[in-house]
Amino acid sequence: MNNRPSISEQISKIRDHIAAIKQAHGISQEIKILAVTKSASFDQAREIFHAGLSVFGENRVQDALPKMQALSDLDIEWRFIGRVQSNKLNKILSHFSVIQSVDSLDLAGLIQRKSAALNRCTPIFLQFNGAEDPQKAGFSILELAKNLAEISLYPNVCVVGIMTFGPNPSDPQGVWDCFRRARLVFDELRTRFPSLTDLSMGMSNDYPQAIAAGATQVRIGTLLLQ
Repeated sequence: MNNRPSISEQISKIRDHIAAIKQAHGISQEIKILAVTKSASFDQAREIFHAGLSVFGENRVQDALPKMQALSDLDIEWRFIGRVQSNKLNKILSHFSVIQSVDSLDLAGLIQRKSAALNRCTPIFLQFNGAEDPQKAGFSILELAKNLAEISLYPNVCVVGIMTFGPNPSDPQGVWDCFRRARLVFDELRTRFPSLTDLSMGMSNDYPQAIAAGATQVRIGTLLLQ
């Protein structure tokens, strides 16, 4: 007998857990859930949607396009959350509403040029290297402020959020320090750049710490399918 909870039951448990975390920490802001569907089958992704999640994140264009086609009857907002390859950017801009993984000024400039050619404005998140790990992509604290000031002048790009990854979850203090650093940076930047509305951090293994530290959005994939 299979006692594994359904996707709907898993999402309900996650929502209840988020509500408990908010209550424990006196958090009133909404916590948005981005469903990371890269490992979900078409049927599982459909079930995720019908369980109440409608913002889906994918990190590989070639895997996402067939899923988008199969689920085209559903009102899903698709966001790109993977490393952006310049040769895939045209397809990303054509099929995704938001790019949540802009990790360099060069990439932001390329998005600006291609968005201008398409006569559109592309919402993006800047990736912050909150763990200060030289092996990870993303802007440092100093780079983030400096480059955001430049990117904010681009007419066809709108920076709507900051995104970061936590370090190894086996280091709870390091995870907490990373997420709190990201929240402090986010709060400081949005006093100068009002387009910033979201701080995306925390995944299936560390979203409780991210919410407690001040995330407005968490990216959950593995837990949806367990």
